[in-house]
Amino acid sequence: MIAWLKGQILEVDENELIIDTNGVGYRVQIGSHLKLQKEIRPGGELELAIYTAVKEDAIRLFGFHNFFARKVFILLLSVNGIGPKVALKIVDQVGPTDILKAVKSNNAAMFTNVSGVGKKTAQRIILDLQGKLDILVFDGQFDRDSDDRNPQHILQGQREIVADAVSALSNLGFSVKVAENIIAKHLTPGAKLDELIRKCLVDLRKVG
Repeated sequence: MIAWLKGQILEVDENELIIDTNGVGYRVQIGSHLKLQKEIRPGGELELAIYTAVKEDAIRLFGFHNFFARKVFILLLSVNGIGPKVALKIVDQVGPTDILKAVKSNNAAMFTNVSGVGKKTAQRIILDLQGKLDILVFDGQFDRDSDDRNPQHILQGQREIVADAVSALSNLGFSVKVAENIIAKHLTPGAKLDELIRKCLVDLRKVG
């Protein structure tokens, strides 16, 4: 199964991309918010975590910013009545960290703003995912105990700056995983992008 793709974007058709990886073109569906954050355009380079959905008559690829988002997407697929298209919308529009926060706080209303998710479906998400959060571990960055470095606390409303910082560090040659780890270490409420990247680079150069 395909779990990660890195390559050049050959075509953009609304929220579907064709990514050339070593001469093979893969068609990948992504969310609208991710498309904007990544500034996706033909000719650009892109790295995505991938979920491969296999049916008798089709194989479809769904792309995500990182493996944490992919894990939350897979968790949503375990909810009765939630298919890949709706799960992708939820992850893209609500955000992985806020999804987990909504489940922990029984905030079903968080999901009803997503197209295709009504009150009953939102309540089912809460009920079905209660007790399953412990299986989600993002390199130790999400756990049950809240503290100042928990992404549930510091990433609230900061998904865009995180995406921009990851993109900048990736362009400088660092892997997405390394970038996300160092960003989580230095991100604080109200952080500015240039200052965040500077702190991350100082730390990364010490390690290097």
